[in-house]
Amino acid sequence: MTVRAKFWVKEIKHAHQGPPNAVYADVKLAPCYGAYPGGDSEENKSFAKYTPSGEITLGITNPDAIGFFELGKAYYIDFTPAA
Repeated sequence: MTVRAKFWVKEIKHAHQGPPNAVYADVKLAPCYGAYPGGDSEENKSFAKYTPSGEITLGITNPDAIGFFELGKAYYIDFTPAA
């Protein structure tokens, strides 16, 4: 079984951590719902019905992964058992 959620990036916080030239960012995501900047679509209403609240924070040190996330953009998150 896979569970899918739809989250949007509400904050990207860059910080220096570790050796010189090291990159680090905290990327905070929240469930899509009516107040999400992308609007009150039927899809967002459906996701919000089953995931009305929560937060995911990722601490990322890979520059390409940091650049992948865009403030205000929505992403699907699929949960599948690891083992």
